[in-house]
Order: sequence, then C-alpha cells, then structure tokens
Amino acid sequence: MSRQQPAPVVELSRLTKRYPDVTAVDEIDLSIHEGELLTLLGPSGCGKTTTLRMIAGFDKPTDGVVRITGDAVTDTAPYNRDTGMVFQQYALFPHMTVADNVAFGLEMEGVSDGEIDERVVDALSMVRLEGLGGRYPSELSGGQQQRVALARALVIEPSVLLLDEPLSNLDKKLREEMRLEILRLHRELDVTMVYVTHNQEEALTMSDRMAVMNDGHIHQVGSPEEVYQRPSDEFVADFIGNANLLPGTVADTDDDRYVVDLDAGTQVTLDRSTAEVADVRPNTSLMLLFRPERFHISQDGANAANTLEGTVQEVTYLGSRMDYFVDVDGHELHVIQQNIAGDRTSEPGDRVTLSFDADSPFAIPQGGR
Repeated sequence: MSRQQPAPVVELSRLTKRYPDVTAVDEIDLSIHEGELLTLLGPSGCGKTTTLRMIAGFDKPTDGVVRITGDAVTDTAPYNRDTGMVFQQYALFPHMTVADNVAFGLEMEGVSDGEIDERVVDALSMVRLEGLGGRYPSELSGGQQQRVALARALVIEPSVLLLDEPLSNLDKKLREEMRLEILRLHRELDVTMVYVTHNQEEALTMSDRMAVMNDGHIHQVGSPEEVYQRPSDEFVADFIGNANLLPGTVADTDDDRYVVDLDAGTQVTLDRSTAEVADVRPNTSLMLLFRPERFHISQDGANAANTLEGTVQEVTYLGSRMDYFVDVDGHELHVIQQNIAGDRTSEPGDRVTLSFDADSPFAIPQGGR
C-alpha cells in the first residue's frame, strides 16, 4: 500500500502582491505539508519574504488566498492565524527579560500565569537556555538571542513556524550551530516550518522540500536532490550549486540515447534519462548542465566516449579538493577534483581532457522558464 501524502497545512492559491512599481509575488500556488520543513529560496528581491509575510498576515495579498489548516485566513489578523514568526532581526523587546519576551504571546492569548510560567520554562529548555530567563537581550550573544526568538515563537504551539532568514546575522560557526538546532527542533517537535533563505547551503542541508523563486515566480519545487540534480530551467540550474551550462543542438536520437552537437565544437552522446526537455528530437536546442564534480580531468587524454578538450586557466587549492577553471572553446568550465595521493595536479596553461559519463550532464530547455 502506498504511503498517504500528509495533509497540507499551508495552501497558497494564485497568491499575488502588487505594488505601484513592481509585482513582488505573481500568482503562485504552493502546498506545504504537515511536519514538513520547506524553504523558500532565491536571490534578494525575488518575493520570498513577501510570500512569508502574506502567510503570517503582516502583508495583505493583492489577489489570491492563504489557507492554514484548511481555513481561509487571507483577511485574518496575524495573531489569529496559528502561526509563530522568527524574524531576521530577532525583534526582541530590549526592556523585557528573556522570560518576559518568551511569555509575551501567551499573555496576549490570556493564558493563566501558572501555565505561562510552566510553558516558558519548557520553551527555554527546548532551546537550551535553561536558567537564563532573568537576563535581558543585551546580555546575550547573537546565537542566544536567536534561541530566545525561537522559544517565543514555539511557546504558543503554532501549527506553522515561519522563519525569515533567521541565521543571516550570525557568523559562520554560529550559523552552523543554529542550523543544527533548528533541525533538532523540527525533528523533535514535528512542527511544520516555512524557512526563507538566500543561502543555498542552508536550503540544501535543511529542507524536506525547497521552492526556488525569482522575480515573484516559483520556478521549481522539489527535494534538495531533485532540484540539484534535475533543475527545471536555466535559472534554477545556475542558482543552485555550481553549474556549467553549455548550449547545443540535438543531432540524432533513439529510445535510449541522444547525440548533441555542442556549441563548443564537440559532439556528445547522452542517456535519454538525462533530458528534462519534453520533445527531444533532431534540431532541438537545449542547454546541458554539468556539475563540477561530475568531470574527470586528465592531461593524458581519456579512453571515454564523451570528452571535452581545454586549457587550464586557474587552479585553486582547497585542502581536500582542487578547483580548476578550464577554457573549452571560449566556455569557462568549473571542475572539482578530490585530492588523492598520487594524482597529478594540472597547472594554468596545461592542455587537459575532461571526460564524463553519458548520464552526467542534464538537459534543460534553452532560455525562459
């Protein structure tokens, strides 16, 4: 028996936000399932924070519907939406203690003093801030302040926890610690989370699913592996991870393979399973995506069906790996190779061969969405 899909907790239907000079969010549809951690990922100004604020109720949509646990809440005030919000700037009250900051939402709900005290203690324990309830925000580190913001959002036991770039103000070490902390809370509490970020590494390592946005549109929704390995278009391919994009034209095809004449002057033969293009037939223009780690670099040629010849332009030593930038007929390709004892290192100016398997690149339509 197939596993039943969890019920959607958040549903966005043709959600739109227009301002006089720009459409920030343009008729997006999205369902977020119970217990899921979904990231809204994209560059600055793509509409992801506006989308989050419309879910929270801080921004009113121009058109469209927001549903939470099945109820239309498009016109419902934020404090009646059963959501908790963690802001980029923490938004803690500086004149209130940690405990009072965490208790604030419960007081607004009219919870009794005794229950507030118990739930605040539990929430601070949940984020590992036991014993710090009497301090003020100014007496805490940035990571501790972010934990207080998490506790304040979680203490009201929301159906959905909304996080707006919560780690962007922390240094690298703290970001990594807090990322693990959020994942731990998600796992232990099984709470639905919607997480806004422009950081690809955060999205790839934290998400159950990710929605990639640009110019107010959602380009692709899928698991991190799906989005990384099978991007839907050039924007997603170029935005997620390191992408080498080479244009080409289909020369021949059969049930299992297809042959592409690359604009770089080489003909390659690929597995049919690598194509996202709906109609792969001769004269179809497409773009081949090569991830840097899927190449093998050699100075002695290669006994492989698919090869590209080029000249090393730059080499970067990164400890466990080497990064090469190779010019192939005017196209600069990024190549990542793990450092293995005995391997020969190429230098700038060296002629090299890049070889790859028939299922290594991924074909997407040229241009557009």
